[in-house]
Amino acid sequence: MPHGLLYGASYTNGVLSFTDSRGRIICNADLRKYLTLTATEDNSSVALRKVGDVNNTYQYKLNNGAWTTYELTLNGVPIPFNAGDQIQWRCTNRSGNFSTTNYVQFVMAGKIEASNPVTSMVLYTLDPSSLGGYSHACYCLFSGCTSLVQAPSLPATSLVDLCYHRMFQGCTSLVQAPSLPATTLGTYCYGSMFQECTSLAQAPSLPATTLASNCYRSMFQGCTSLTQAPLLPATTLATQCYYQMFYGCANLSEVRTYATNPTTGTTGNVSQWLSGVSATGDFWCDPNVTWVAVPQNWVRHDIADYPTT
Repeated sequence: MPHGLLYGASYTNGVLSFTDSRGRIICNADLRKYLTLTATEDNSSVALRKVGDVNNTYQYKLNNGAWTTYELTLNGVPIPFNAGDQIQWRCTNRSGNFSTTNYVQFVMAGKIEASNPVTSMVLYTLDPSSLGGYSHACYCLFSGCTSLVQAPSLPATSLVDLCYHRMFQGCTSLVQAPSLPATTLGTYCYGSMFQECTSLAQAPSLPATTLASNCYRSMFQGCTSLTQAPLLPATTLATQCYYQMFYGCANLSEVRTYATNPTTGTTGNVSQWLSGVSATGDFWCDPNVTWVAVPQNWVRHDIADYPTT
């Protein structure tokens, strides 16, 4: 910096600020990572539509342009972009609570990859590891986006109720799921998250050992390309936590679980969770636990004998 003007620097909430000797800000460097959508083919487009009553303020930036306030409508106003173009998104004002009848949803055409944390769509000032305690934070955000070929990162470690519910439902071009590092779960937090993602070939790890009611309900329902379930490390299951979790996963042939309290019935924690999977397969579990919701022709094994290499 010429003439010795640079006196100090500070970093607050993702912004690096430089000041002079009088404490005046010389410049700010925004180091936040915003949800980014990249077109991988020409004549792609993206819109953001509102469902119900949504008063949040959203902005977008195309390539290296300026941030522009996006006008939310019921159908969404498409932004065209071509292969290699990028659109960054952020929510700058969150003035209401989302619900199953009030939310925003992307509408896409072409082929589009998402990158960076989705957190900026909840509120851009949040730490990426947090969803700010907002329930329904990403409810249905990418639901029905058949053009989405890559999901954004989901670094939040503590989840609230319905935060990712139906987030990628019907994203039929999604082959790989994002990492899900959360160990604190909320009710329905992953409910129907990847339902009908028919190209999803590999499920993400699910590290949480303490579950919430309905937390994984219908999470992978209809994922017909899925062949192996992620390890399910929780020993104590919550009400309907695995309800229809793998329902209709026709090629699924392996499940590993440490659960000790499986129950069926209308409120059972494993009711219909393996309905419609492969007719034959391998089920790894505690041999002292009585299981009644496993396909008849699946072979049961002691989870302690599962090969780790």
